[in-house]
Amino acid sequence: MRTRGRPCRACGPVVAAGVLALDLDAYPAVPVLAVLQIATELVIGRHRGVAMVVITPPALPMNQLAAPRPIGQLLWDRGVETVIGAAVACAVILLAARQRPADQRLSIRLRMSSSAASNARGGPGLNTPPGRRNT
Repeated sequence: MRTRGRPCRACGPVVAAGVLALDLDAYPAVPVLAVLQIATELVIGRHRGVAMVVITPPALPMNQLAAPRPIGQLLWDRGVETVIGAAVACAVILLAARQRPADQRLSIRLRMSSSAASNARGGPGLNTPPGRRNT
């Protein structure tokens, strides 16, 4: 299942803030967290981006139940952790791209542009088995 846009990365913490605003005790929180956990399990196999939106809401209240602290601090810490994680991921991607030989990067770009041009003309692309044409 492919979607045209990307899920909002801030949606998970926003939903989590809404759940935390309910200020539920342990017993009322269990069914809410169970529903959120089921939603996570249902979407994680099909769409990782949407799963990221439903992973945070049960995670933060579970942490809050285990070790209560001010909600603002909890959300701030989660945001800082997300920014640090994204920065590390970008650095790793950039370093990995530089490790790849330039001729291999060019070859990959040429194959991708050739495939895109072929698909635009209705010809076989990267995902089309040999001998078959896109319809």
